[in-house]
Amino acid sequence: MTPAARIVAALEGKDTDRIPTLSLFVDPHIMIQVMGRKPSPILKFIRSPIGKRYLDRRAKQISRWVDVGIFGIMDLGAKINHKMGFDAFMPCYWRFALRNSEEAQDAFGRIFSIVDDGHGNAYGMYNRGVLNKPDAWKRWPLPEVAKYARDAARVYRLLKRRWGEKIALVPLVGP
Repeated sequence: MTPAARIVAALEGKDTDRIPTLSLFVDPHIMIQVMGRKPSPILKFIRSPIGKRYLDRRAKQISRWVDVGIFGIMDLGAKINHKMGFDAFMPCYWRFALRNSEEAQDAFGRIFSIVDDGHGNAYGMYNRGVLNKPDAWKRWPLPEVAKYARDAARVYRLLKRRWGEKIALVPLVGP
């Protein structure tokens, strides 16, 4: 059975050749361990004077490439989950933009601090929301939900084309 067929059969209550497995997206430390790599130098760059100055000045331009970054992270997640033997993996499409070298903000107004995950890797940790009063909500430029969904679908189609039947993808569009 293919991984997708195994998942669908199990959901339909049918017999499968084995119990199907699903992985939620993996964190940077697990990814690095499975790939046999050292922590990414990106956090060191972000915290360096040159990196801090670069990101503080160019955060908006860098954020235009967010779908490329999302695809790369999800593709690596699929590779790692496939390598670990999972049938399916749930990559999450979550649009965000860098605010500066310290923070990113998602399309729905939540601020994430860029922190060390405890192992030297960059990690987005929820910090706060910016919508704290009804008037702030009314003024917030809500993302166009249909465009957000189309962008997510484009990333998932690329992943599906790349991974085919090797691992089933269970899309999660956040938040």
